[in-house]
Amino acid sequence: MASSALAWSVIDSLDVDSTQLDLVAKACALHSIRQLLIALYQTVTNSALNYLRSAQMRLANDTSDLAKLERAVGRTQTLEQPAARAAHAQLAEQARHARQQLTPQEQAVRSLEQTVTSHAAVVRRVLLKDGDNGHPLRLTSWKLDVNGWLDVLLPARAQTGQDVRDAQAAIDALSRMAGGYAQDTLTLWRARLADPKLLSDWLQDQQDIHHALLEWLYATRNSAIHRGQFTAPADAMTAHAARGVVDMLLEFLGNWHKIQYSRGAAESDALSVIRDLANRKDSLTHHLAQAPSCHPLNLESVTGPGVDCWNRS
Repeated sequence: MASSALAWSVIDSLDVDSTQLDLVAKACALHSIRQLLIALYQTVTNSALNYLRSAQMRLANDTSDLAKLERAVGRTQTLEQPAARAAHAQLAEQARHARQQLTPQEQAVRSLEQTVTSHAAVVRRVLLKDGDNGHPLRLTSWKLDVNGWLDVLLPARAQTGQDVRDAQAAIDALSRMAGGYAQDTLTLWRARLADPKLLSDWLQDQQDIHHALLEWLYATRNSAIHRGQFTAPADAMTAHAARGVVDMLLEFLGNWHKIQYSRGAAESDALSVIRDLANRKDSLTHHLAQAPSCHPLNLESVTGPGVDCWNRS
């Protein structure tokens, strides 16, 4: 009840009433592109790095186990009792077998480290402004060139630069290494960005989802506050989702006002920003309906002030 009421209070404080929820839904749908594509970068890179860390951890554990075996072999080597000699022989055989397996495992991990480091170097050079010096495997997104990342996801064209093609190959290799969700999600977004109609349909789906959530939140808030009724688990899930919407609203509104402040411009009221972004979403849908590709999309400031999100210049 508290989460639902507080989430709606945030929306209400933006001067958005229950008849304007579609404006909020459109603005959130537009911002979702930026959020989810940045999340995709994190998913692919983190999954690949975790794959490497898992291999390194297995090697470290197996190396530690071998060291324990070899210490046990040393301790039993001078024992003369028949049972002790039998145990020594068994431990020695286990250690020999473990050493045989460890050698190719070490080689595989070293090769994997070199491969990941090589692909990470390309990602750092092309997308992260060289990243953090001294940390070749730190691929956090805080320096991410967002439009550069979008170019990596878009289909290559004749005018696509070699740096972008190199980054595409590196990201493809990292996603194949990670497999599973990371690879599937990358494939899904590549398909959406290759077809303006698919991206437009996805945008409409996001708008519909946010609109339905806001309508349900409004109904939940009314039933909770005015009638004292609260039904779980559906309403609990609505409250959790509502906090996500509030976070999204505060993110793009905060960024909008931060940019205005840096330019010395007057701060726009929240409802005007939401209305502008709703109109921008409609404009983007119009562009996508006519465009042969999604390459003009400007992801860097798709929900920033005074920006045409269908123009990179």
